[in-house]
Amino acid sequence: MLAELNPQKTIHIRKVESWVYQTHSALAKNDGHSLEEHIRQILIERALQAQRNFADEMEAIQQQFSCKKEREFPDSAELIQAVRDESY
Repeated sequence: MLAELNPQKTIHIRKVESWVYQTHSALAKNDGHSLEEHIRQILIERALQAQRNFADEMEAIQQQFSCKKEREFPDSAELIQAVRDESY
């Protein structure tokens, strides 16, 4: 049932330079992983970093707006009333 909620996708990569393939194969072997697991971990790490970067950007924007709460803004009731009066 969990697999239905989070279906996994397959990625096929073609036209990889042989030196890139060999480098990652060696790195995977040194870590005791398959090439597939090695590449999967790279993809996961990059995706997590992208999500963290996005969350950091959103937090920075939120902080910008929260700083504005401390300022006093003019009362707009008179302006709203003037616009209403003009429309009648």
